[in-house]
Amino acid sequence: MRVLLISTFLLSLGSAIPIPQDYTTSDNSGFLRVNTTASVERKFVYQIFGYDYDNVPVTVWNWGRWDFPWLVKHPEELATLQKNVDDSIEEMLQRVFFPRFRNSSETTDSYVTIIDFDGLSIHQFFSEDVIKLVLQLFSKLQRVAGGLSYGFILNANHITEQVINMAMPFAGNFLERMEVFGTKSEKWIPKLLKTIPRNQLPPTYGGNVDFEPFV
Repeated sequence: MRVLLISTFLLSLGSAIPIPQDYTTSDNSGFLRVNTTASVERKFVYQIFGYDYDNVPVTVWNWGRWDFPWLVKHPEELATLQKNVDDSIEEMLQRVFFPRFRNSSETTDSYVTIIDFDGLSIHQFFSEDVIKLVLQLFSKLQRVAGGLSYGFILNANHITEQVINMAMPFAGNFLERMEVFGTKSEKWIPKLLKTIPRNQLPPTYGGNVDFEPFV
């Protein structure tokens, strides 16, 4: 079923957008140079930005900063991604990084999440292996759907949106709680600020210039 979906999807892409013959990424390290500064992004894990108005932790996955085409061609790095994502999900299931307040041992059973595709180009999806990887990542997040209070998928171009639709059969419980937004930040920043205080977000998401993530 999944293979059929991917094959149909790739055929539709080929008829709609010219596929480059020699697509190469902009980086040789497995990470897009664009916005790649924090060491946490090099570990393929989530961050905790802070807390929403109900003191629920806000987790963030910067998938757009992971160079998927490069990774699927480098098994060792791909194995690191898979292991670290699995470990992160186990941590989320155990709530080990979810103190309700700073310097407090009190934990919460719920979380908010942001998945940001900023930096991921349309052409990166012209690969069956890349699509399989993204679908697999969504499938992994299905395991923590029960604790998801709400969430946002940001900077999703129209190809990304189609891949998200493909993931529904494998991660429906997770995705039904996520709002999907495109690349125009003026549309989704107000949505974020309705639920998450400005001082709990970085400037890219409409937050404060002196913002520092909790984890």
